[in-house]
Order: sequence, then structure tokens, then C-alpha cells
Amino acid sequence: MGPAARQSLEAPAAEVRAWLEATRIGEGGARLVTLPIVLRRAEVGFALAGARIGASADALAIDVVDAALGIGLNDRARPFAAQATCAFLVDGYWRATHFDVTGVRAVLSPSMLPRVTHATFTSVVDRDV
Repeated sequence: MGPAARQSLEAPAAEVRAWLEATRIGEGGARLVTLPIVLRRAEVGFALAGARIGASADALAIDVVDAALGIGLNDRARPFAAQATCAFLVDGYWRATHFDVTGVRAVLSPSMLPRVTHATFTSVVDRDV
């Protein structure tokens, strides 16, 4: 039996990580996942390492790779350069050591982020490593 199609982001970080791991399929396969990520302000731009999933105080920290995007997350976050964080609702694949972002659904305002309480996955499968 596979993972639940939805995972509460209010759950402990270990539970969210276990759910992400369960979205992987065998060697190199993964289901398309939609989740909110929060990037912290870095010395230059926003940091892709240590991005948080969701708004909770103990949210799971992950590394994000945006190489598949034509316009990277930092370029999309440029209008929010004065803020300490910038949040996005993204699609991508969990690769055990990082999250490959393949699409951006929305930039999430600070008031909207807490309303995104679940991560989801679809039946779309990527078998590339």
C-alpha cells in the first residue's frame, strides 16, 4: 500500500519526511508532489538549502533544486527582497536528499501560507534520477 494522497503539514517533521520518502517509487522513481515551501533570506537572494515545508514552527527543512525551472525561485522572489522569507506553492519530486521543483503554482503571501495545511501527490510518476 502506498502513501496517503494528502499529508498534514501540522504533523511532526519526522512524519512529513516519512510521507515524502513514501512518495518515492523503487530506484529513481517518484510521484509528483505539491507542497508549500518557505525560503529564508540569504546574504544574496533567498536560500534554497534549508527551505521549510509549510508554516509550522517545527516544519521540515529540506534542500530545494530549481534547475528545471526556466525562471528560478530567486528570480521569482525578487519582488519580495525586503522580506525575511518568501513562500511558494510548488510541484516537484522528492529525491531523498533534495526536492526537485518542476513548477510553481503560486507565490504565497504571509496571510495565505498558513491556509495551505496539506501536501499532496498525484499519480504522475517520474523515473529519472
